[in-house]
Amino acid sequence: ALSGAFAASLILALVAVLVVERASGTHESSRRIAFSRFQDERFQIFTMNVDGTGLRQITADGANHVQFSLSPDGQQIVFGSAAGGHDQLFIVNANGTNLHRLEVDEANDGAPSWSPDGKEIAFISTPSLTESDIVVVNRDGSNLRRIADSSKIGAIFAPIVWSPDGRAIAFPNGPPRKPSVNVVTLGDETTRQPATISSYGSELSWSPSGNEIVYTQGVTKGDTYESHLYLMRDDGS
Repeated sequence: ALSGAFAASLILALVAVLVVERASGTHESSRRIAFSRFQDERFQIFTMNVDGTGLRQITADGANHVQFSLSPDGQQIVFGSAAGGHDQLFIVNANGTNLHRLEVDEANDGAPSWSPDGKEIAFISTPSLTESDIVVVNRDGSNLRRIADSSKIGAIFAPIVWSPDGRAIAFPNGPPRKPSVNVVTLGDETTRQPATISSYGSELSWSPSGNEIVYTQGVTKGDTYESHLYLMRDDGS
């Protein structure tokens, strides 16, 4: 059985709502939620306090924004946008100021995710229709390195999720390989597949301890399609 705190964190992760608690020097706390909302025929990024007050719109352009990540300190948001003609990554302060492109490459980039310490950003880079890689860069766009590529494990799907200690990234894969949950270890860039699943497009999240991974798996029952939650240790047991 899942604990209440663990279950709550999983629900937040699976609906892509990001919560941050940040303590100031005066020990006061600021709790903000970043989320994507459909407005004016596009999905835009908003932030608000956890009690529903202080709503602020962050993006307001002609692109859809559903792939984004709030920095651990709550100060910045990294997001993917096709407003410039192809998928690129941008960083903006959480109050909507200082919008700038994360200069990394000319591929289609998306599904960004901050590292737990806030120093790095991982994302999916798609150089072509048949290639997709997981790339990690410093938050200023320097020190780009590819840690996983589709030639070895099949298409790489979002989400890509850092382990709590920042030493590994979990992600689901796609064709032509069988759908599975994958874990790549940073440093030696080795990839393992702790679980084979029945459908593509799985959502997943780490437990707070980093010892377990929860993921979704689609199940078809007659004319009904259901999505179930599964829990496993990071070694697949």
